Amino acid sequence: MRRDFTLLGRDVRAVLGWVGRRRALVELPGALSHASPTDVRFVTQDVARFYAAFDEARRTRNFPAAFRSLYLASGSPGLREFAHRRPQGFANLGAIVRARRAFYETAREQVLSLAEDDAWKARALSAFRDLHARLPRARFPDVHLVVGGLFTGGTAGLSGLFLSAEFFADAADTRSLSAWERAAITSGDALPFLAAHELVHTLQRRSYSSVSSPSLLDLTIYEGTADFVASVVSDQAPRGAHHTFGRAHEADVWRAFRRDLLKSSVRDWLYQGPNARGVPADLGYFVGERIARSYFERTGDFAGLFDVSDPLALLRASGYDP
Repeated sequence: MRRDFTLLGRDVRAVLGWVGRRRALVELPGALSHASPTDVRFVTQDVARFYAAFDEARRTRNFPAAFRSLYLASGSPGLREFAHRRPQGFANLGAIVRARRAFYETAREQVLSLAEDDAWKARALSAFRDLHARLPRARFPDVHLVVGGLFTGGTAGLSGLFLSAEFFADAADTRSLSAWERAAITSGDALPFLAAHELVHTLQRRSYSSVSSPSLLDLTIYEGTADFVASVVSDQAPRGAHHTFGRAHEADVWRAFRRDLLKSSVRDWLYQGPNARGVPADLGYFVGERIARSYFERTGDFAGLFDVSDPLALLRASGYDP
């Protein structure tokens, strides 16, 4: 697989500085982001490439070869960076799609339409402009709409923001999906929220209590802040079973979380995927969103959410204790 999202020497130095001095991705060279949301590009051509590979795979019955040659090898630099960030999943993309053929076939019309739909892009740009008005230092990466193997709804990288279109095909046949995958599928009108969430991650300056092993509280505030800010600037409430369950059981969730908040393990609260047991995955997102919301409502400090040097101090300042 080609990996030609090449960094210049100055970019490498900026990345090293970012890692070493808690600097934000926003401070990478201007070529990797824009000073104004108006200049943001939406890169969507990889969606059509995915379905060209899908059709060839069905014709030849060789899914791995079709996706390697017609999708990954010929994809945009953004797609190749996304694949590089999810190497194990993309190495098996053909097999993953083959096992879920009915889902991807019935998602085709909805996914392809997202690539051409200007409405969600306009709403995403509106959210970016709102964030810019509140945080003038912000810079804005390009947005890449891609199709994956239901690995992650979105992430951020050096090439921009990556949004996985297959998660926004709620009209598709989901019977071949796992229970966790089915629960993660939503409609395309959630794309502006996700774009804003991933944008926030590029602007956050993280300071972990332990660089090698961040605490549950560190990562919970990191993710929850992105959800809170995204909800403010996109005017969309956070979605998902974890938020629904959290709102219905907030005091109980908080009591359980409080016992774990300084631990390094996040396995009961974040990034569980299909491994959550008894309660929805990713309840840490809900807790973090409530902490960030309480902090802002109590202090009015919007910029402070992007530069958290002491997560425990932010928790105390938020007064959150349902």
